[in-house]
Amino acid sequence: MRKLHFLHLLVFALLLLPLLYVIKSIMYNCQSVVDYSIYQQAINELATLNSWNPYVTVRDIFIFNEHFDPIIYTAIPIFILTDFSSYALAFHEWIWYFLSIAFIFLTIKPKTTYHFIFLILLTLFSRGVLSGLLYPGHPVTWALLPLTILTYGIVKDRFNIVLISAISLCFFKETFAFGLFGLSFGYLLDKEKRKFLSLFILSTFFIVFEMKLRAIIIGETLNYGNQFLGQIIADPLHKIPELFIHFNYKAFFKIMFPYILPVLILLKKEKLNVKTLLSSPVIRIILFLTPLVAIHFIINRFYFHHASKFSIVFIGLIAFSDIEYFLKPKKLYITLCFLFFLNGMSMYTKVSRALVTHKIGTCSRLDSTIKDETKIITKKLKDIDKEKIIFSTGGIIPQIIKPKMKIYHKMFSKQKDVYDVLLLETSGATNTYPINLKEILEIKANCKPFADKILFSSENHFLALGKFPNSCIY
Repeated sequence: MRKLHFLHLLVFALLLLPLLYVIKSIMYNCQSVVDYSIYQQAINELATLNSWNPYVTVRDIFIFNEHFDPIIYTAIPIFILTDFSSYALAFHEWIWYFLSIAFIFLTIKPKTTYHFIFLILLTLFSRGVLSGLLYPGHPVTWALLPLTILTYGIVKDRFNIVLISAISLCFFKETFAFGLFGLSFGYLLDKEKRKFLSLFILSTFFIVFEMKLRAIIIGETLNYGNQFLGQIIADPLHKIPELFIHFNYKAFFKIMFPYILPVLILLKKEKLNVKTLLSSPVIRIILFLTPLVAIHFIINRFYFHHASKFSIVFIGLIAFSDIEYFLKPKKLYITLCFLFFLNGMSMYTKVSRALVTHKIGTCSRLDSTIKDETKIITKKLKDIDKEKIIFSTGGIIPQIIKPKMKIYHKMFSKQKDVYDVLLLETSGATNTYPINLKEILEIKANCKPFADKILFSSENHFLALGKFPNSCIY
């Protein structure tokens, strides 16, 4: 009993670590504006009823014209309750992660130490899930919970659960509709026509909505799928071989390798009988993932938040299947535990380095002075007219951005002719991607003559009011 109590505490501690990493990253301006502040700014505007489809200055797009993910409305309460805290988005994302892991443990209720350890390593040492959490601010990572429940419904053959989860997934990210389209054929293979039609109609509607209707309803969209497919269709003989040549096989393998053996074991359990295979949850899961794998193969992204969806589905498939197939043979149990541990070990090394030492991503010097000065700058910005146009480097933006703030940076943001406020991080110790310290110091030198009033200046920051022309920045 004491062992199980200790394991419960271990689970909670491991659950907290990714959140603590992100909090510290934001606190020391190591969490870049790309992508964290894109949804941060969008939810700020939604929460203050400024627009149902707010324009995001840090991305130069209306939020639902880039991705269709209205699930972001669920983040509004925590933004309001925390007075638009810099950490609100990170905590909201972590809640989805916590609930997905809690769902697995509470559903399975492991009673032996061996089973508990197996589940800990399977669920909490997933490189794909952890890489999504450590690169926060993406609704596709929030989909961990509905994906877990969807997998449960597939494995346990509970179609009502599958259908409810499928509907909800369409509001997390537009690409899930393609996975559901593939899943529908898993039921057709087993001659379950009503179930097939339910998923086929649902997924087809959202695919048509994504490819055509969304642009008609809300205007021009940033349709990544059409962009990539258009290039392939225009020059298939050249582009298709290029996909295979430049594909990041290493990233793909790092995410997938621990699940290959258990999936093969589950397939073997079906005894390769055609009839049982056609109704196998493994086949349905594979049909669900195949279109998603194809999409990510084309865009060549199996890392960060892109990876979490694949890992959690395999985690659910293994966790909700008959666990005895993995626990009884001792050598198999040890092998799988080792593979799961190996999968997540490097991610916890990264987290531990951040929490214990002074290195978070590109930040190699976590300076408490920077943290204190950021608080001062945040207070000064509160007194500035919200209509003022701000240019800022990226690391500090997650800390300072508030509703109605018109803030721009040097990447996706639209270039303005003149900026009213200039905020630069000049220490070289923060995450100023995509510009480096040399470029920042050049901007400071070029723009300083246009400053009417310097509000704050130190080795780490430069904050000034004036009329700063585009030419001194770009």
